Amino acid sequence: MQKPRFINRHRVATGLALCLISTVACQKFSTPTKSTTPSPAQTKLSEPPSSPKTDEGIITGKVRVLTDNKAVLLRPTTAAIRGNEVWFAIGQLGSLFGDDKPQLPFQARSIPLEGGALGPAVQLPGKRYYPEGITAADDGTLYIGSIAEGVVHRIPAGSTTAELFVPTSITHRGVLGLTVDEKRGLLWLCDSDPKLPEEEKGGELVGVSLSTAEEVARHVLPKGEATKAPFCNDVVVGPDESLWITDSSLGRVLRVPAASALKSTPAEPWLTGGLVGGPPTGGSGANGLEFVDGTLIVSNVGRGTLTAADPSSPEPNRGARNIRLLSPDGTDTLLCSPDGLALLPNSKNEIVVVENGGCAAKAPRIAVVTINHH
Repeated sequence: MQKPRFINRHRVATGLALCLISTVACQKFSTPTKSTTPSPAQTKLSEPPSSPKTDEGIITGKVRVLTDNKAVLLRPTTAAIRGNEVWFAIGQLGSLFGDDKPQLPFQARSIPLEGGALGPAVQLPGKRYYPEGITAADDGTLYIGSIAEGVVHRIPAGSTTAELFVPTSITHRGVLGLTVDEKRGLLWLCDSDPKLPEEEKGGELVGVSLSTAEEVARHVLPKGEATKAPFCNDVVVGPDESLWITDSSLGRVLRVPAASALKSTPAEPWLTGGLVGGPPTGGSGANGLEFVDGTLIVSNVGRGTLTAADPSSPEPNRGARNIRLLSPDGTDTLLCSPDGLALLPNSKNEIVVVENGGCAAKAPRIAVVTINHH
């Protein structure tokens, strides 16, 4: 049996990963006629997602569920792969944005890659941690960030004990999406906080040393139209070493070229609005990020979709297209507020998707989507 290797990705890529504004921003599901108590995996759409109607050039994504345990999945956010397990942050976003008290202790949980019973947990300190981003280094070290506390904890390989790594002195707001940059020896983190007063909101991508936790670079996300504040939610390192970032507030994907990664230059908007924008009713857009066989995949938390884009395209808005999501029985479906993404080990087309349950169906899940070009 081949020894499992550690995959450097979270996210189940990075940050909130949330339907931040309200469940109105999420897609609506209709009730199936064949069952009076459908599981989340059986929930059908009232309208199919926007996707090509011909077989030529269509991209499909078949969805299978690893777990839909609502008692455990308290608004999960992102995921990372460590060995043969998927680790995911239990964000408790309903408590963060509502009046309910959180269930303590805050945790990250795990499940085998093939599904089944839940595995070990990592307990996180304090009454306000609210974990959002999680990522894994090649050696199996996990990193988990806190929205409310603005810190990052490290969990050594083979351990479930969290130790403080990035202190509050590094961040200006809070910690969301995370990814490990092995080549540069950095941990990249999204520095944002959706709960701050409007005048204090902002988004920055910060790189800290994996050996010292000291800040090495900081990239500011520019404001959008009408000076609306950006919201840095997730980050991934591309095959060419460029940095890719989502701004969920303004519904866009930004880029930092590889040559500028260590220069603290502003991030450049690359893909804006359209398929990665928020829904017409308002709310959040682009969220999780992952590369699948050279294609950039973007989750849209407000629309319940996954979008594929060519990272080398000079006109990404024209070339981007939604993936046609399919239930196990082959019918069209949407995801319930898709958040973080993570590529499965030894796979070129399977990604873990964390559905944070912010949609009208309130159906959080950890799912695997198999992507195919036709």
